[in-house]
Amino acid sequence: MAKKFYRTDLGKGYYAEYREVSNGFNGKHKVNMMLYKDDGFFVCEITDTDGYFVDFPGVKEGAWRKKLVGDLILCARFHSSIWRLDEHFFGFAWQVQPDGRYWADEQGFGMENDEPIWLYSKLDEDGHFVIPFTEQRF
Repeated sequence: MAKKFYRTDLGKGYYAEYREVSNGFNGKHKVNMMLYKDDGFFVCEITDTDGYFVDFPGVKEGAWRKKLVGDLILCARFHSSIWRLDEHFFGFAWQVQPDGRYWADEQGFGMENDEPIWLYSKLDEDGHFVIPFTEQRF
């Protein structure tokens, strides 16, 4: 059975489509995120079938790096979202690391001290990231 595609309206005739699948950590993440315009005109693929960025723009180093537990994985494997930022750009939020409570069961077992890390970038209307991911939210 095919997995359902979800749609996020981005205004001015643009929308993003994606699937939600298990991330292997008792949660879900968005994969196959694609940008479309005007009732089905394909613009670009943002993430692949596993949630890895197709055209990764890099990252701007910052205080977030000291909070990161382990390596930076270039995959939207936790939460991510896209929205209309202004007349010509979209904002993209990428949760690199969830809060340590994410790992806990109902009784709190498995909780870690991880701090949540969110990074942000901008995409143009052709679906290309125009700046590296940064801690600064737009």
